[in-house]
Amino acid sequence: MSSDVSVGSHPSLAHISWTKGVLLMANQQTGWQTSEVVRLLERLELAPLNELEQRVLLERAELNAQVKWPNLSAPYCAFCGIEQVSATDATAHVLRCERHPARIQYQRLSRVAARLSEQRGVPNDLEPAPALTFPSRSRDEDFWMFVPFAEAVALLGRDGVSADKRQEAARSVRGALRSTMNIVERAIDPCPWCAGIFPLETFREHLWGCEQHPGAHRSFVLADALKDRFGEVAVNEAIAEDRELQAKATLETFIRACRVYAENMGYSGDGTYYSKVWDEKPWNRARSLADAFARDERKEPMPPRLARLVLAIATITDQSLRFWNGMSDGERGKSIIDADDSRAWDEQVNVAELALKT
Repeated sequence: MSSDVSVGSHPSLAHISWTKGVLLMANQQTGWQTSEVVRLLERLELAPLNELEQRVLLERAELNAQVKWPNLSAPYCAFCGIEQVSATDATAHVLRCERHPARIQYQRLSRVAARLSEQRGVPNDLEPAPALTFPSRSRDEDFWMFVPFAEAVALLGRDGVSADKRQEAARSVRGALRSTMNIVERAIDPCPWCAGIFPLETFREHLWGCEQHPGAHRSFVLADALKDRFGEVAVNEAIAEDRELQAKATLETFIRACRVYAENMGYSGDGTYYSKVWDEKPWNRARSLADAFARDERKEPMPPRLARLVLAIATITDQSLRFWNGMSDGERGKSIIDADDSRAWDEQVNVAELALKT
């Protein structure tokens, strides 16, 4: 905590004492409890806001400006590396993080159960149907346009607004209010799995390790069921096979992302290429996921074939990051790419593709 927030020996208690006053003012000003505002934020797209609802949002924003933010970092996700994860809005990322450990473990065991059942000609009935699915991050979220808060609230109060514009306005309003409200009243931001309330200082860590995560719960049950039916040796062999198949799929996916990115580059006519943000973000996302996969696999012993694939993944993702960092900024958000650098990187992608055939 920074010095203007940390009063006494327990920062979180000091923070509560400060924010209670803001919360009390907010509830007295409009008569709306924070939980009612949260519910309003969840239904912004459903119907035009009435005058009272608009006033509630505007007054909340004004009061939130008085909140002292805790001095907490917002590092990039340690598991996927794609997004910065602030403690004030960590839940949104963790719910859809493709590299959440419990999600990865469950998905691996689920694939192993399907493969072993098919190979042995027995029903795949080791877990409840249907298999778990997880939220995903829409590509559109990379490109939504921020609408100034007062303008967004006014737009949400009008009839005849298109669905896209209403969605952009709703995202802008939520982005401006939700994080601060999560600071003011921790009870509105519980763990989505165990419903526990945690201080901001420990919330991210809990989200990554909560044993009530549905993937963690299913994994415990599925691992025991697999060993009971097929035996530990067969399960371990199937897991080793799955690691190799996933390494191959990961490398193929990233190479495909590289090809798409290269095809979408434009030639500037002066010895350089250029690319645009809507082509760069999917490629960088694929690179981060591939890099995270290689990093995780290296934590465990690897047989030779898997080791070669993981080395190929790590090499091409490292080379791609250097390629990306070597670009310069152009006009209107373009990245300027030296043509020789682009050809050299393309050749590196070709080398990575050979690893799939050897």
